[in-house]
Amino acid sequence: MPPKTSFDWTTKEKVRHSCRVIMDEFNLSWKAKDLLCAVIQAESGFKIDAKNENKKNGKVLSTDWGICQINDYWHIGKGKGFKSIEEVLAKPEKSVRFMVEMYLHGKLGLWCAFTNGQYKKYLK
Repeated sequence: MPPKTSFDWTTKEKVRHSCRVIMDEFNLSWKAKDLLCAVIQAESGFKIDAKNENKKNGKVLSTDWGICQINDYWHIGKGKGFKSIEEVLAKPEKSVRFMVEMYLHGKLGLWCAFTNGQYKKYLK
């Protein structure tokens, strides 16, 4: 269990810093943290309350929520990693930890901004 730390989710800069502190819990390299932060930037702009509807032919098929754009079809609900949309929005640290765990398991492809390369413009 990661140590309890106080995070600041009030400004984009503080949110980015909080993400990197969480990534430090996993002993990620600087390069890995840069990669994950670039994906988060492309996905949500570091907005902890971000919302993106996934539509096909004008119909909403699912919605991505929060800082790491957690998909409500695949990851939110009974028996899934997140109990509710409210949990995703209220606990951004859980979403960041989820993204790190997926990265460590080779599943960063769950995020469209990674698979389509949008994250690259945010790498330094």
